[in-house]
Amino acid sequence: MKPLPFRMPCVLSCAPRMPAPVHPLQWAADNHEEFVAVLSHNIECGAAAVCAPTMYANPARLEAHRAEEDYHRINCALMAVAVEGAMERVPAGAALGATELCQAPDGEATIEDMIAAYRRQIRVLAECGAAFLVAQDMTSLTELRAALIAAQESSSLPVIAQLRVDDEGVTPYGTELLAAAVTAQSMGAAAIGIDARGCFSALGQILRDTAPYLSVPVMAVVPPEADEAELRALPGVSIFTGI
Repeated sequence: MKPLPFRMPCVLSCAPRMPAPVHPLQWAADNHEEFVAVLSHNIECGAAAVCAPTMYANPARLEAHRAEEDYHRINCALMAVAVEGAMERVPAGAALGATELCQAPDGEATIEDMIAAYRRQIRVLAECGAAFLVAQDMTSLTELRAALIAAQESSSLPVIAQLRVDDEGVTPYGTELLAAAVTAQSMGAAAIGIDARGCFSALGQILRDTAPYLSVPVMAVVPPEADEAELRALPGVSIFTGI
């Protein structure tokens, strides 16, 4: 994989997330101008990169909207939000979200099914101008592994592996943050993102327990109310992004 296409330390600006129940093409059409303006403003304020709201746009998840056959057009439309907002001033990336495919005992999906879904989406995102990927809100370590494998197989785009944790440093799928982060790093993640939403006060200690064991940059997901002093106190962080 290529290195991340921006200098660090820096701020990564994400377009507002697409509400899950909304049809992606309708959402992109209704909100395009507003979100381009948000990204453009954030760049003027110092953001070094932007990210498209494509986390709900992989083919497997789009089946819920009966829009799986339009996945190419949907991803291109959402990617256009970030590309237009960036206006060639900064790199534009794209988000990868959960596939919602269930493995045994709750379902019959395999990691190969997840890899196939991510592979199809990543190829389209690369075609539409994505310069990097952010894998976020994965429901299992298996799903994160699938996203990283698909990225390596279908593109050379660098991937930020974003992991949400509680105040004990445990992911929603029960894996210790350090174990998940080291696994993602060993699989080629270009950076590790740590999302401690809901327990921001614990983020400093979580970073102190994790960052020394990582050789890749660390991204912190921070709430909008965090002030400059709080951000400067976070150890080992190279990239900041908002919730």
